[in-house]
Amino acid sequence: MDRNIEFKKELKKAAMKILEERMEASKQAMIRSKEATESEEKSSMGDKYETSRAMGHIDSDLHAKNYENARKQFEAIQMISADTSLKAVKPGAFVQCNDISYFILTGLGKVEYEGRTIHFISASSPAAIAMMNLVSGNDFTLNGISHVIEEVF
Repeated sequence: MDRNIEFKKELKKAAMKILEERMEASKQAMIRSKEATESEEKSSMGDKYETSRAMGHIDSDLHAKNYENARKQFEAIQMISADTSLKAVKPGAFVQCNDISYFILTGLGKVEYEGRTIHFISASSPAAIAMMNLVSGNDFTLNGISHVIEEVF
């Protein structure tokens, strides 16, 4: 198998693992929040008790939102193929620029992978939009900085 395709498949697996870990962490945090809220004893200072319970619910809602966001990202990347080598930038493309590496899959940010820093970005990010449909040798400007695409696969 083409080593570039294998590389993209490994990056996709790494992204899925990161999202699975985020979902599990959010799930555990929701459970801890719920337990903490339910175990809060009603004190003689009713306002303090109600404030504490409200904060627990807000905390639980935040973890639920984080879980749902990770779940949606996980589902979305399952729809993106890493099995083909691409010539132009589109979802599923790995893009090596003169100064930065991008994998257009989902917005995970900087990920260290085998000693390399790779920026996992979504197709709707400003960087991906600036590069969309470009090929090796093209350049683009992002935040006033010019980048040259050295390789797309």
